Amino acid sequence: MKLRLKMVNRENWLLERAANRTVMHVGCTDAPLTKAKAAANQLLHQKLGAVCKELIGVDLDAASLDYLRQEYGIANLYRHDVEHLDSFPVEEKVEVLIAGEVLEHLNNVGLFFENCGARLHKDGVVLITVPNALSIKRMLISLVKRNEQVHPDHTSYFSPSTLSRIADRHGFRISGMSMYLWRNPTISNRLANAVARAIIFITQFPLLADGIVAEFRPELSSQ
Repeated sequence: MKLRLKMVNRENWLLERAANRTVMHVGCTDAPLTKAKAAANQLLHQKLGAVCKELIGVDLDAASLDYLRQEYGIANLYRHDVEHLDSFPVEEKVEVLIAGEVLEHLNNVGLFFENCGARLHKDGVVLITVPNALSIKRMLISLVKRNEQVHPDHTSYFSPSTLSRIADRHGFRISGMSMYLWRNPTISNRLANAVARAIIFITQFPLLADGIVAEFRPELSSQ
């Protein structure tokens, strides 16, 4: 299936699809930025909580989970390995499973896809956001600095093709995909985004954006 990629606002894309639905959000604390983002009300899990019918948070960072419970009264938070959601302690299934900037940190992405279906309703969807391997900003920065620009905890990067392929190998079909640019209030990010937008506009090639958003549905029900 050939996709016509377009540019979207990552956060709005996620919130629109989570609104009024039961949701599991894996990687919910955004550690080690939990405190700063929560204080500024910029934590995605907080924003999801305002629009979802029901929200479950999953993360491995116990300290950040405790912080959100104690300081913000956020409930339904669980410490669990997202590669093994088949053994998640709550049997309730959800309509939407969100993994935002999670897959690139995992040891085994295939295990995540194999096991997350156990948490979905029959017509449920998995929403994935990941850094784009073909990001023009990362390429230009690496060229200028003469050194690869990569997060120290990342194990992999994805392109639209490779993300679709790994999902397909583990029983998920793609039902939608777009591209996005990171948004934060720093001057350097705004300048970088302006350059990236100009290049993408001139080339008409969204594949140069910072990241990928994608929606997947299970081929076979795991119910």
